[in-house]
Amino acid sequence: ASLPAPDQDTFTTLFAEARPAAEPPLGWRAPFFDALLILASQVGAAGATGAVRQRMSPELLVDKPFRQLLRAAERLCEAA
Repeated sequence: ASLPAPDQDTFTTLFAEARPAAEPPLGWRAPFFDALLILASQVGAAGATGAVRQRMSPELLVDKPFRQLLRAAERLCEAA
């Protein structure tokens, strides 16, 4: 016994489900946000070194800007 051939609606449904989405949910923004987080992480790490801190005035370091940078970038990405 052979199986009957599927109708056109069945093929359409199967291929619609099997096809990947045309664009990821964030589209071009996904790699942009990835790059932003990497950059914020690297700048934060560089800011933790003594070489960078020595060139900054103590007033600018009071609020610990390098520690805040990655968290701020993460919040920005989450808000998008």
